Amino acid sequence: MGKINFLLLTTLFVVIYSCGNNKNKSEVEQTDKKATEKVQQIILTVESGTNINLRIAVDANNAEVKVVCGEKEDVYTIESDFLDIDYSASSETIAIYGDITKLYFYSKIKNVDISQASALTYLECGNNELTGLDVSQNTALSYLDCRDNKLTELDLSKNLELTELYCGLNSIKNLDLSKNTALIRLSCQNNPITTLDLSKNIVLKEITVGNEELNSLDISKNKDLSSIYCHSFSSDCYKVILDALPDRTGLEKGTFMIFGDSIKDELEDIKNWNIVVDTYK
Repeated sequence: MGKINFLLLTTLFVVIYSCGNNKNKSEVEQTDKKATEKVQQIILTVESGTNINLRIAVDANNAEVKVVCGEKEDVYTIESDFLDIDYSASSETIAIYGDITKLYFYSKIKNVDISQASALTYLECGNNELTGLDVSQNTALSYLDCRDNKLTELDLSKNLELTELYCGLNSIKNLDLSKNTALIRLSCQNNPITTLDLSKNIVLKEITVGNEELNSLDISKNKDLSSIYCHSFSSDCYKVILDALPDRTGLEKGTFMIFGDSIKDELEDIKNWNIVVDTYK
């Protein structure tokens, strides 16, 4: 009998130890999982004392966003849609924490790090002083407005969901959009781009292009294209574009508007496109 009791006690000890060990293991796994999860954050670099306008949206209503600048820490609750924040920078770095899906900022921002903001779908960062913009980690991005900065390059090869791009008024020499086949609207005027191939962007509906260096624009395969706006390009470029215009016969008439005084010829409507020349006069 004593031997049987000893065996029962031994078995009971093993079961209790095993359960406790599994529980501890589970807790450790949960802790490790939380530790390895990336904190969603955006880092802005700006001159101390600058007043900044921020517009932020998150994935769910009544979600909190924390903004940290120097020793200052503010927590905001976003009830719905965008939250507008007028913020005064007390140091050169502003950190924004939260599951941010949409972000707008304006006022001489020098750098933005969005590599840990994977939920971001909408970014409006125009009219700042950005010299670089890395969006390679933001694969959900569908809207990007980075016009009027100091960008010399823009890599969008990872942004396959992009439908709207506004990158005019920069110093971008090459713009490869071959991977952005979902693109519907494009504005890239006033960049030193000489050649722009849009043959892969067959769902494009509207483009705004143009600069004095542009001499080639391939839009021959863009059957959905209905609006083209061209600014200040070489006098011969428009002839190339006219030849490449997709035929809209049987469809609603398209608009091809040319801005500038380099066009001297009287242009007639062709391929069911309304050709308009605006000489700013």
